[in-house]
Amino acid sequence: MTRASQPGRHHPNALKLPSLSDEAVIQIQDFLHLALDIFEDHYGAQIERFYQSIWQDSPELDLEDLPF
Repeated sequence: MTRASQPGRHHPNALKLPSLSDEAVIQIQDFLHLALDIFEDHYGAQIERFYQSIWQDSPELDLEDLPF
């Protein structure tokens, strides 16, 4: 579980989401995971280059300090 997905974590600018059935929640989650997988497959090299350049510019950067 990521920090952002931990139960009880509040975001001041979070969207107000409607109540959904358990099945709908799982279907949406599965879709979002699939969409992210497709996005990362397509743009993965660019994403890797971006983070590699950040790490090279600031090797003391702690990944916990990133805003996501």
